[in-house]
Amino acid sequence: MNQKLLFATMAITVVAMVAIALFLGSQKSDNSLECDNSQYTKSFQQYSTNTSAVDSAKELLSKGEYTTTGSIVYAKHAQSVLQNYLKLEDLNDIVQERLKKFSLKQKNSEQPLVIKYSVRENDKEDPNKRGGDFCRVYGGSVKIEILIGSTSVYAGYSEYLRDNGKDLPQHIDCIVGTFVK
Repeated sequence: MNQKLLFATMAITVVAMVAIALFLGSQKSDNSLECDNSQYTKSFQQYSTNTSAVDSAKELLSKGEYTTTGSIVYAKHAQSVLQNYLKLEDLNDIVQERLKKFSLKQKNSEQPLVIKYSVRENDKEDPNKRGGDFCRVYGGSVKIEILIGSTSVYAGYSEYLRDNGKDLPQHIDCIVGTFVK
């Protein structure tokens, strides 16, 4: 009888610990992007403490007074899937199209607002990858940094799920939309 009670107690304890771990693991941090609703990916945002610089950057973005620079990092250890679907020129077009939604007009200016973006494919066979099978779920990540001159006023990061990057536009909208909000 004692063995059955001991086994039942241990089983309940294990189930409770797993449930708590799953619950805590699915919680988003305070600096997560509000529009990132996925339980499988991570996101974050970070604003500069200089609120006047943030406000200036928002105004310059809304006026279309910015320059952009982007990059893509394809998987090195695994066969790249993203490389078959997304080239830098395509990414540049996607970002420009998404930024237009937040700008009233495009015009040339000497203002030093720079929007840097980078897409990184999840290298699922990287031998240095930590996190077990969980880190192999998402397709990659996108990071957008907004700078005035060389000073970062905002950075946003979001992991996308699809290996082909087809969900990238929503993640770009999410990051930029959170900034202008």
